[in-house]
Amino acid sequence: TPEGKYTITTAFGRYANPGTKMKYRKITSNDVWVDDSNSKLYNTWQLASANNGKWKSAEKMNISLYDYGFVINYNESRVPGKGSAIFFHVAGTSGYTAGCTATSKTNVVSILKWLDPAKKPIIIQTPLNKLTKF
Repeated sequence: TPEGKYTITTAFGRYANPGTKMKYRKITSNDVWVDDSNSKLYNTWQLASANNGKWKSAEKMNISLYDYGFVINYNESRVPGKGSAIFFHVAGTSGYTAGCTATSKTNVVSILKWLDPAKKPIIIQTPLNKLTKF
């Protein structure tokens, strides 16, 4: 998980909005997140049907880990190879993620309901002993 302080602007899920005030995007079977660092669309949410050779790899969004979650606005300048698809989402059975942050579906939904875009929410990801750095 990338260490730092990041904004939160978009919530998502495979189901209807659970009650968040954040901009909410319902995932479809056509949704992907481009992870091809050679693509001009690297680290962006796209429709698989619009690929036409624009990227060589992308992560499918219509998976149970993304039942609910939000985008952590990491690498917004889309620097190739720096990392993409960093989300806060539902935890899988392994308890591990590939750079994301995850917790129970109940906790994710509770946090989504709590987030308020008017308060400009952020997430700080760092070890506790470095928290004062932010």
